[in-house]
Amino acid sequence: MTSAIKRLALNAPYCPCQAKAITVAKIIETAAANQILSKSVSLDSNEAFFCDLEIDNFATFVSTKPGVRPFLIKGKVLKSLNQNYNKQVAELRSKGHRAHIRAKGVKRYWRLHDLLHKASRLVINHCLAYDVGHIVIGVNQEWKQEVNLGKRNNQNFVMLPHGKFVEMIRYKAEDYGIRVTVREESYTSKASALDFDEMPTFDKKESGAKPVFSGRRIKRGLYRSAKGQLINADINAAANIGRKELGDEWLKQLLELDGGVLVDTPAVVRNLHASENIRQWLELGTRSQETAHVNGR
Repeated sequence: MTSAIKRLALNAPYCPCQAKAITVAKIIETAAANQILSKSVSLDSNEAFFCDLEIDNFATFVSTKPGVRPFLIKGKVLKSLNQNYNKQVAELRSKGHRAHIRAKGVKRYWRLHDLLHKASRLVINHCLAYDVGHIVIGVNQEWKQEVNLGKRNNQNFVMLPHGKFVEMIRYKAEDYGIRVTVREESYTSKASALDFDEMPTFDKKESGAKPVFSGRRIKRGLYRSAKGQLINADINAAANIGRKELGDEWLKQLLELDGGVLVDTPAVVRNLHASENIRQWLELGTRSQETAHVNGR
């Protein structure tokens, strides 16, 4: 099978009726049929997913649409891949095996490439499943260069390919007319979405008083609002990215119509190889400490 055919098959959009490709001809037929299907899709551009990029939760998504559970794509597999690579490279370097180091680098690249394709395809499939035509991703300029999370977390964050993930989402989204917006996300992790805290744009040249926020992170993965409401910290950040992009009205309406959606147990994607069915993917379970037990109203 040629590399071009492989790329065509791997990048073919998801379709519920997509057959298991067992021959080159079937792969081409399935991919071509799905590409035709993609051009006929018309999604609601007034509905959006907001994405926060981190380390343990590689990507966290919150929707404007009532009834759509927030979901997390865990970063453990990506972190482990990088940690094993760093360990192997250090050992090979001490022995002077430079050719082996290059081979390990190539292997790491393609494994990351495969996982990012699966993760970005999951995001697009989720948009198709819920008729969402806009994705907003929070990114700060020079975030990789100026990150200060401690030595170990710095290494994990810098080596995680968030930029590649964003680009994969962007080009896959084009096939369906999904708009992708990348915007700055300063203070989104510190501000309380449930309290509608104001979030200025960070400027390192300014020397004035730092903004004060209503809530705070009380433990890893958990944020508490001024009223004592508990919410997953990354979901809080993703909701704040949405507030920066679209204002507060969508969140007020969401909390009024479906008050628990932000504070209920989020869906967690742990294993990107687990299933081809998006509904099964989003029913893989959660961590108890990432769950709030209160209503968001």
